[in-house]
Amino acid sequence: MRQRDSTGVGGKAVRLRESRCGSSGFRRDHITLFSFSRWCAVFFLLAGVLTSGCSYKGDLERAEVRISQVTSENKELSDQITGLRQEKTRLTDEVDQSKKQLEELKIEIDKLKQVNTALEQDAKKLGNDYETSQQENMKLTTELKSTTKEIEALKKQIAGVPTKGSEQPLQRDSAQTIAKPSENLTPCDSVLEFMRRSEQVIRSYKGDERNKLLDKVKSDYAEKWKGAPKTAIDSAQAWVKEMSQSWDKNHEGTVFLLLKHRNSVLKACGKDSSDTGF
Repeated sequence: MRQRDSTGVGGKAVRLRESRCGSSGFRRDHITLFSFSRWCAVFFLLAGVLTSGCSYKGDLERAEVRISQVTSENKELSDQITGLRQEKTRLTDEVDQSKKQLEELKIEIDKLKQVNTALEQDAKKLGNDYETSQQENMKLTTELKSTTKEIEALKKQIAGVPTKGSEQPLQRDSAQTIAKPSENLTPCDSVLEFMRRSEQVIRSYKGDERNKLLDKVKSDYAEKWKGAPKTAIDSAQAWVKEMSQSWDKNHEGTVFLLLKHRNSVLKACGKDSSDTGF
């Protein structure tokens, strides 16, 4: 029984051993297949990684090229922006300068307008002065003709005055004939009467006596002609002095000087030659 069981068991053992040997072979086959598959996977993975690495490298190179291009473009754009800013600054300065020049031109134009207005006024004034000058020239021409006639008349009058050697002695009592200043005379009328009284003394006396009487006449009228134009008073005294000096000894410019001083008195006092009486 035991032997049979043993054999039987042994038989089972043999079969089990055989069965186990078959299982180990199967397992070895599976392991070998798995290892092969794993190495294949690793190979393909490496191939994929290498392929991907090559692809990434190309992308990286292209990206680097693109980055370089973009950087260059950015630099170029930055340079352009800087140039535009500088141009803007320059144009702003030019605009400011142009505005300043425009303001200066406006001021200059205003000045020129003022100058033009002043010139127009001056031109108008000169036109009026020209017309006035023409009228004065015509008046002076008329006065010159009249003065020429008076000069000729005075020359004849002086030519008829006796010389110093042929003069007759004057009466000493003739001094009593010199009239005193008239009453209620205006200052200018006093100047004219002073000239007339002085002329009487010059015609009637000579030497020291004439000078003393002329001083007396001047003293008599000094108070009465106060208020008359100074030009009239000075010209009247110059007229008396010239007549006194030329009465005894006539010289070439006497007539002209006498007319000059007389006309100066008349002009200053606003009188006419018909008001003098001499």
